Amino acid sequence: MGNRCRLRTAIYHASSRRLGSRQDLDGNFCLAFLLNVMTPETNFEGQYVPNLWEFSTCSVTYFEDFLEPFR
Repeated sequence: MGNRCRLRTAIYHASSRRLGSRQDLDGNFCLAFLLNVMTPETNFEGQYVPNLWEFSTCSVTYFEDFLEPFR
């Protein structure tokens, strides 16, 4: 994966943290090896690379919980 893609992934990851998300497999049951946006993994190769642009179900739940008071 090129540097530009790694930078985008880092930006998505950092932005997600600001919206209340935790890393996958950090106190939740979303699997890090699936390589979703919030994976703590740093080796981005294999069949799960397309997931780097998707949020895990855990991340979506964290976002919903974060936004709930604003509804």
